[in-house]
Amino acid sequence: MKFNYIKGLTVIIAMSISLVFETASLTRMFAMLGLSGAFIALSFIRGQAHRRFSWTLFLDIIVIFFLNQFTRFNVNYVYLLFNLWILAEIVLYQSIFKLVIMVATTLFASAVAFAHSLSYGMNYQLISQAIFVEFILILFAVMLYLYRSYQDEKRRVDLLNTQLIVQNEALSVANDKMILTNEALAAANLEVEKLTKLKERSQFARDLHDTVGHELTGLIMLLEMLKLTCKEKTESQGLQEGIDQAREILRAMRALVNANKDIISHENLYVMLKQKMDHFTEQTGIATKLNFQLFDEPITDVISEALYKIVIESMTNTAKHGAAKQLWVSFQSLSDGELILKIHDDGGSGQPVILGNGLKFIKDRVKRLGGSVTFESDEYGFRTTVKTPFDIVNG
Repeated sequence: MKFNYIKGLTVIIAMSISLVFETASLTRMFAMLGLSGAFIALSFIRGQAHRRFSWTLFLDIIVIFFLNQFTRFNVNYVYLLFNLWILAEIVLYQSIFKLVIMVATTLFASAVAFAHSLSYGMNYQLISQAIFVEFILILFAVMLYLYRSYQDEKRRVDLLNTQLIVQNEALSVANDKMILTNEALAAANLEVEKLTKLKERSQFARDLHDTVGHELTGLIMLLEMLKLTCKEKTESQGLQEGIDQAREILRAMRALVNANKDIISHENLYVMLKQKMDHFTEQTGIATKLNFQLFDEPITDVISEALYKIVIESMTNTAKHGAAKQLWVSFQSLSDGELILKIHDDGGSGQPVILGNGLKFIKDRVKRLGGSVTFESDEYGFRTTVKTPFDIVNG
């Protein structure tokens, strides 16, 4: 619209200068004012819809042509220069097909205006001026078309650059997600590998205790019975040596089973928590994630039971009091001989933490283990952090 206001102001100034030199009659002056007003009004009629009302540009050409017919001069160059406005609207906004037709029509109309002036007599100066003006109009149209082509190409390149930037950002995000996925898969594979070894070792310990231990106990009882029925001292002494050796084997086997007792506790804690968290997800719709890194650390039934109950109580609190959609549980060992349990959900409200029965239960249980616990709540969620020394756990 600024273009139209500038055009209107320019036409008014040009018409005022032209009418000063015209000394036109009242009738001719009103005709010229009406035509110039129509020239201005047509621009505002088109507004921003240059292509939709492109047919009005032909009316502009006709208006300029009649202004040249009403002037008292052979050719009024002020009116011819109005063609520059027409060419600007044609070249900048119209399709190629319309552009060619309208530019040709504009040049033809200006040529007819010069041809009309020649009817008063052949004037070589006028002919050269006509050729020069036509050349200027053509040159102006070509320059505008080159400018339009440059802008179109620039917009196309900018669009391609924008699309390329968006694609690069999408690729970067996808790459980051792939890295995270690969890291998660690697962690999951490592966890599966550790759990598999854990199961194998715990199964071996159970089999050793249940099978070999049972057989050794039976063998010792059999040797004891044979010793009671044996009358020869030498044979009795040999049987006693066999009994002692079998008992030593049984003692060593039980020591081995006891050494792997922590392994069984590891497996029980992990399996129970995994099953409980999967069941929790089915019941509440809250997604759960378990990160267990205590496979290679000593752990007893006492601490295992305590940690299990703390996690269960935290899940209950999450379901009852929060608007959580996800819950993360993480077990880790620290370099200073402590284990750390982190429970985090995304349902925090940012309100101060109030110790209800559930949180008091957790605090008391951790205190009995000789550890510490903190509760945090903000807009990102509710977090429970438990620290327990291993030496106290095992002591």
